[in-house]
Amino acid sequence: MHSCSGSLQNRNYPSQEELIKVVDVEEQQLEESGPHDLTETSYLPRQDLEGTPYLESGISLFSDDPESDPSEDRAPESARVGNIPSSTSALKVPQLKVAESAQGPAAAHTTDTAGYNAMEESVSREKPELTASTERVNKRMSMVVSGLTPEEFMLVYKFARKHHITLTNLITEETTHVVMKTDAEFVCERTLKYFLGIAGGKWVVSYFWVTQSIKERKMLNEHDFEVRGDVVNGRNHQGPKRARESQDRKIFRGLEICCYGPFTNMPTDQLEWMVQLCGASVVKELSSFTLGTGVHPIVVVQPDAWTEDNGFHAIGQMCETPVVTREWVLDSVALYQCQELDTYLIPQIPHSHY
Repeated sequence: MHSCSGSLQNRNYPSQEELIKVVDVEEQQLEESGPHDLTETSYLPRQDLEGTPYLESGISLFSDDPESDPSEDRAPESARVGNIPSSTSALKVPQLKVAESAQGPAAAHTTDTAGYNAMEESVSREKPELTASTERVNKRMSMVVSGLTPEEFMLVYKFARKHHITLTNLITEETTHVVMKTDAEFVCERTLKYFLGIAGGKWVVSYFWVTQSIKERKMLNEHDFEVRGDVVNGRNHQGPKRARESQDRKIFRGLEICCYGPFTNMPTDQLEWMVQLCGASVVKELSSFTLGTGVHPIVVVQPDAWTEDNGFHAIGQMCETPVVTREWVLDSVALYQCQELDTYLIPQIPHSHY
């Protein structure tokens, strides 16, 4: 059992300035103790601006954002963690937003961090390696953040440096922790990293894990800071914990999924990787389903991304397969429970009307 209370509301929580003073003093002591090699502690990638610090909005990553550029929604080429690019320029990564426009304060931080060396990371399509807190001695921790302000991001960087944690831009198979901006009850917005973290069985923890660890001058147990819910699927559904403890029981096992047609705010490659992490097989074309082999085929679409109003209604004519909205995937992953298809089914045009 863990001693953490239901939220941080009753804690004597330090201010951002106080936390910065603590880490600055510790860094000064570290520097006085001798030379220190940054590449042996952590890396400072460019902040990818995913997420927003304003949780009261209740707007998810997947709302319609007129400033989003779907052309940037693509997965970069593969690169192993630990490979430092020869160029010192910052990475150009998909800037997936939740409720913060490109003109917000986080956007201004892009140029502030561009001078730092960045690690080239990628979204791997292999099964991620899972790490429990008790395995820290044997496996290096690797962390990504989502939804933080520039100031909060820098605090995480200093925390990572002190504890020899690799800090990267994108989730990979080596990622062990996803640090989310949450409210005091560990409720967050839904972001791409949130979904991939759950799907991969990572530790999905609140930013308060970092700040409280700094306050108490030691790395606290992640169990006490695990994200409990989100603003869309409920405040206490325990999806991240359920996923982390159920990696031997994949929610999409036995399913064959085709992510068909255009998608916005999320690269198709990453949506496909997400369902693969949850145990599904992915097919690229409707004609590629292996019907009659004991697997259950499903087509996933995003209706509001189609330029032709009714194009997705005729998919059933090309394959006799249930067609559901992308929300079926996202809700299932967030809760880490495969949702019934009925709520998400898209009516198909009968053969006689096609």
